[in-house]
Amino acid sequence: MICELCGRFVKDGNRIRIEGGTVLACSSCTGAGEVVCPVGYPKKKKTFSIKAEPTPEQPPEEFVAEEEYELVDDYGRIVKNAREKLGLKQEEFAKRINEPASLVHKIESSRTPLSPSIGRKIERALNIRIYAKKEDSKSDLPNAVKKNSGVLTLGDVIVVKKRGK
Repeated sequence: MICELCGRFVKDGNRIRIEGGTVLACSSCTGAGEVVCPVGYPKKKKTFSIKAEPTPEQPPEEFVAEEEYELVDDYGRIVKNAREKLGLKQEEFAKRINEPASLVHKIESSRTPLSPSIGRKIERALNIRIYAKKEDSKSDLPNAVKKNSGVLTLGDVIVVKKRGK
């Protein structure tokens, strides 16, 4: 560490208050202000590692959740109604989920894409559901594909318009 008053390298020093601000000072500069607290050189922490047993390969929970669930269309309105039902202001709710109030405002107005981790925090805090199971994308395919093997061909998709003579 370096003394912020004289520039010397110090192992042990003090945080002192000078004219309303606090600075790090060596032992010789400590008399220039009021001592707030002693400061020591940060000691290196001992680290160790534990080898984990191999587990069967499985995608992370967030990855699975993203594939199986999707955000409902009117999630902003649902979040706002649930928050108001609990009598919380946006700032209070933001502190509760440890996110900025501006993000809560954007979520409630549905102006920002919602990450799964924040979505789960909101669901737990408000005891609501804003994720729903994804519907099969096969429902958008033509009937011929649904009945057959599921292979989509150009003939299944193309719409032929007859020319007028």
